[in-house]
Amino acid sequence: MKWIWNLVGKSRKLIHKEDKLNPCKFHDERLYPDLLANHHCKSCEMELCYMCAHSHIDHGCNVKWPFHLQHSGNSLIDAFNSGRKTLLHWSDIKCTCGKPWTHGSEPTICIACANATCSPECHIKLQEQNVCLFYTNFAALDIVFETVNGFRAILHKNFQIAKQGQRVTYASPRFMSAFKHDENHILLQRGFRQYGQPLEEMTKNMSVIEEKTSYEHAMCLCNCEVCSQNKHPAYNCISTCQHSKNKKLKHVECWCLCSECIVRGAHSRKDCYHTCKLQKLENDNNLI
Repeated sequence: MKWIWNLVGKSRKLIHKEDKLNPCKFHDERLYPDLLANHHCKSCEMELCYMCAHSHIDHGCNVKWPFHLQHSGNSLIDAFNSGRKTLLHWSDIKCTCGKPWTHGSEPTICIACANATCSPECHIKLQEQNVCLFYTNFAALDIVFETVNGFRAILHKNFQIAKQGQRVTYASPRFMSAFKHDENHILLQRGFRQYGQPLEEMTKNMSVIEEKTSYEHAMCLCNCEVCSQNKHPAYNCISTCQHSKNKKLKHVECWCLCSECIVRGAHSRKDCYHTCKLQKLENDNNLI
């Protein structure tokens, strides 16, 4: 079957194909293959993948990573991207192929690009059009490109059987959280991990219901000298942000199990920024 991938690959140009790419050395390659060290932790001087970078971001490190999205110019998309609570009227959405997205073989919403597709094949087309860029975290091989296929983690079947208020995806909230609001709506909150913009078919079925974000994983929107260097969640820069009037989420609970944090008891991340001993994640279960 490899000849098929070679044939398909001839008509495709991956945007990170020509870059100098290195595999990540800080996780078990057998569990998470093909991940690239495309993140640079300036605080620790380390090159690592997006999963391994999360522990550094969580503990206040300055992490640089490739953020490909441009300012949308659309107020609704900007509000959604800022992490504000957004209702999605899912029953009226159509897939990019033209049919209702629920009528396909695997109707799913991608938490990386925030678009609904009826099947993996339709989402592959979004990758080919660079609408979803999650694949840039992986080796620039055509066969990997086909296998990754976004981060399709909000399954239609999950919120059909969910109760009101129940979470309908258990993937990383750094990308997106989703809850069943009622029979025709799910509530979305977008995190700082953004690899695409919702298309018009999504936005016309969206309504923002929150004036100011309360989401702990929301992208920091501060434009100070420090915060404007790299994209990061609001809790990452609470000790370094230079904008005194910027209201940070200073009470995000710390869940670290190092000796310093255990002795402190319940506390927020800002309280252990300089003392926490967990500089890199040792448990793969919290990587994603």
